[in-house]
Amino acid sequence: MPGQCYAARLGLTMRAAHQAVTAVLGAVALSGCAVQHLPPRPLRPAAGEAALTARRLDDAGLLTFLRANHVLTASAALPTAWTLPMLADAALYFSPAMDAARAQLAAAQAGELTAASRPNPTISLQPGVPNPYLFNLDWSVPILTAGKRGWQMRQAAALTAASRLGLARTAWQVRSAVRGALVNDWAVRADQRQLQAQQRVEAQRVRLLSQQLAAGEITRPELDTARIALATTRQALLHDQTTAMTTSAALAAAIGVPAAALTGIRIAWPAWETPPAPASLSAARMQREAMINNLDVRQALANYQAAEANLQLELARQYPDIQLGPGYAYEESKSYFTVGLAVTLPIFNHNQGPIAAAAAQRQQAAATVTAAQAQVMAASDAAWAAYRGAYAEWQAARALTQLQQGQTSLAAASLQAGETASLALNSAQLDTALASTAAAAALARAQAALGNLEQAVERPLATGDPAPLAPDAPALQGHRPAHRQGTP
Repeated sequence: MPGQCYAARLGLTMRAAHQAVTAVLGAVALSGCAVQHLPPRPLRPAAGEAALTARRLDDAGLLTFLRANHVLTASAALPTAWTLPMLADAALYFSPAMDAARAQLAAAQAGELTAASRPNPTISLQPGVPNPYLFNLDWSVPILTAGKRGWQMRQAAALTAASRLGLARTAWQVRSAVRGALVNDWAVRADQRQLQAQQRVEAQRVRLLSQQLAAGEITRPELDTARIALATTRQALLHDQTTAMTTSAALAAAIGVPAAALTGIRIAWPAWETPPAPASLSAARMQREAMINNLDVRQALANYQAAEANLQLELARQYPDIQLGPGYAYEESKSYFTVGLAVTLPIFNHNQGPIAAAAAQRQQAAATVTAAQAQVMAASDAAWAAYRGAYAEWQAARALTQLQQGQTSLAAASLQAGETASLALNSAQLDTALASTAAAAALARAQAALGNLEQAVERPLATGDPAPLAPDAPALQGHRPAHRQGTP
């Protein structure tokens, strides 16, 4: 009988232990069903190099990207002439900086998931080994107090908003880089055209003076002066040819394609010769919009909100969390149910250090907002003054060119009437060519100043340019296929 009782009690203990272990294993198995598995993605430099050198503006993925962002209609083919907005969108598609900013946004969004997650309970299983009469099963359920989870979620949401604004800021920087590179490339090619026209006039002048020298009408130094001017213009043309290759490579780099990808590509800039007059722009309104809507300022504000939420979180951590621990124990054929409560006692500190650090971080974030606004105000003022000056210089150069063209027309009419010699017409044509070259250079400086002003206010100002991208615009969220990033 004692042996049978012992066997019965042993069987009961083993069954209880088996059921408990089964329950624990079942809980672990259920939690394991949600485990994620991500395959490794090693980077191969050779594959990345091949993908980079193979980039072209006729990329099928780029065409889909342009259609998705309404740059092209759904049925449109690739454009025959690329404009600034199209090139800017191509840069958004190819830019590695955009990939990095999108990854940063994804990390911030993952932080929101982390902040919203509830802490997992823990389970403790203690079988009696070797004594079969002892068995303990304890749970520990953490309970967050004082709204800590809510402040964590607010902080994570603010950081996500800051990352989204950082993505939009990166997109604006990419667009500005494309515009700046395009201005330089467009300007050097315009200068080439002006110098070619000037060279033709100077070459004609050398021929006319050579004839006059042969006839004994002028001295040798006058002809040599014309030849020196012609040689100087030819040297400037050679310099422009070298510069054009450099600016074309810089434009390709800003877009994110190799220089060869721009070979045979026609670029159109309809508004090149019509930059907006300063009178059509409100300086006060631009400054106000810049100080409020500038992406740097808005990102600083989002970071301030994150710092505010972090301070409130640290204040909430003065109140300890609770560990609720229901448990079950089996001992000597008797069952015991327990309820445990664990609390960290705030005796030696009340979270003063983290609170002080969070308060300092909030103060620093507030100062960053003010500094960003001050920087935007100074940059917009300086860029506005520079654009007004550059625009006025261009207008003066244009007016001089028009006067010179009028003189050329009068000289041509006089020559036709037999009143003046052809050298007088050539002199007028040369003055017109020089004035046109100076006007083209002034226009390039005005366009560069306009780009700096747009960079300061972070808003397109030229006629026909689209509105700035919103932080959640599709163009910012789009991704290239993985093989375009050099991954296997």
